[in-house]
Amino acid sequence: MNKRGPFDVHAETVVYKNEPWLSVIEYKLRTLSGHDARFSIVKAKASACVLPIDDHGNVYFLREYRFLIDRYMYNSIGGYVDDGETPEDTIRKELQEEAGIIAGTLERLPQWFAIYDIVDKPNHCFIARNLSFCGASPEETEDAKLISLPLDEALQWVKEGKIEAETLCLQLCWMKLFGGS
Repeated sequence: MNKRGPFDVHAETVVYKNEPWLSVIEYKLRTLSGHDARFSIVKAKASACVLPIDDHGNVYFLREYRFLIDRYMYNSIGGYVDDGETPEDTIRKELQEEAGIIAGTLERLPQWFAIYDIVDKPNHCFIARNLSFCGASPEETEDAKLISLPLDEALQWVKEGKIEAETLCLQLCWMKLFGGS
C-alpha cells in the first residue's frame, strides 16, 4: 500500500495508453472516511505555450481547428514538450514553425494546470518579446492562421467570449495586469 497525500492507494493500473501523448490510470484507494473507492486520471504529456507581444503592444496567437470540439478557436502558440527538450526549446521551435516568429527574449510565467481534477498535464507558459519575423513552416496536421491584435482589443475578445482557451485568456490577463504594453 502506498500513500498519496491523505489517501491509502491499494493499486495503480494503466487502463489505456497512447504513447507518447497520454495514459489513463485508475487508482484503487481508501477515502478519508475509510471507504474503498476508484479514482481515474488522464496523464498527458507536458506542453508549452507562448504569447508573443511586439514593440507596439500587439499580441500574436493562432486561430486553429481543434479536432476534439470540431471547430476553430483562438489559442496560444505552442506544443508538446518532446523528450530531450526544455519548455523553452519547445517554445522557440513552435514559434518559428507555427507563426514564423523568432523571440529575442522569453519570460516564463507561473505554471498553470487546466482541468486539474481529472487531467495531469503541466502547461509551461511564456511571454515572448523582442520579436523578429521569418517564414512559418507548420506541420501538415496543423490548420492555423496567425492573428495579431492590440492587447486591449484581444482582451475585449475575451470579454465577448470570442477567445475561449483558458491559457490564452490567462496570458492576456497577465500581460494587462503585470507586463502589458
